[in-house]
Amino acid sequence: MTDLASALADVSPAVWGILSALAFGTADFLARFTSRKIGHFPALFIVLVLGASVFVPLLLLQNSREWSAHGLIYVGLHGVLLAGAMALLYLVLARGPINVVAPIIAAHPAFIILIAFVSGSRPSAMQWLLMLAILVCIGVITRIVTNRANESAIHNSSEYFRRTLWLSLATSIVYALNVVAAQRAVVINGEIATVAIGHCFAIGALLFVREIRYAYASIPFKWWGVLLFQGVLNAAGMLFLFAGSFGLFPEVTALLSSEFSVVTILLAAIFLRERMTVLQLLAVVGVFTATGYLSLI
Repeated sequence: MTDLASALADVSPAVWGILSALAFGTADFLARFTSRKIGHFPALFIVLVLGASVFVPLLLLQNSREWSAHGLIYVGLHGVLLAGAMALLYLVLARGPINVVAPIIAAHPAFIILIAFVSGSRPSAMQWLLMLAILVCIGVITRIVTNRANESAIHNSSEYFRRTLWLSLATSIVYALNVVAAQRAVVINGEIATVAIGHCFAIGALLFVREIRYAYASIPFKWWGVLLFQGVLNAAGMLFLFAGSFGLFPEVTALLSSEFSVVTILLAAIFLRERMTVLQLLAVVGVFTATGYLSLI
């Protein structure tokens, strides 16, 4: 294990961060299509099962450790929030446009800071300024999209986009809550245990959704390959993130990995030909720049 950690530490943390972002971003891009084809709950269930099949064996290979009820409460909360955040993510990616929903979801570090503020932490003046910049950029993005919808001839398109924007905002907030719960669970139980058991709790939560019980018999054979690839990419993104934690600057890996939405937007621009105005492009860049600095402070 020591040799493995030493080998992983020799690789630049930036490399692990970029690989993680590529894996997560591509998996989310595929989620747009799998969610539309079979539904976001069934697609998510398969992805989580594949993730659990990777992380649970890794947990079992670790040395046994004592568990605390306090730690398991946070792990369980993380798992339920993970299911909720990813279900919302798959839903809004299926609705699209990706170049609008992805930047809003990527703004979740701002909500993490706000949650910390409610918990008693006091953000610095620079953190408040960056959060304000994120909100302004999101306002610009949503205003442009709403104006386009109002000019469109599609019936009720304005209401459709408005609902998508609110769902994207809800996704960002739930994702932030999930990250906070995961951070507190990791302190007590460690990274692998938090992810492995968290996946199990997320799978358990999804078992209550009736939609997933009847969807799989009707999935075309070729779509199983896409779903499996999506699940592998999602698990790989997490493994790359773990690999970066062995280096001297794990925060670099975490920062680059958190920019996975950039990859999703680029793939949407290339394959779906989603176009942006210059002002919208500047606003998207502003969101990712501000969240990047916010992650470093």
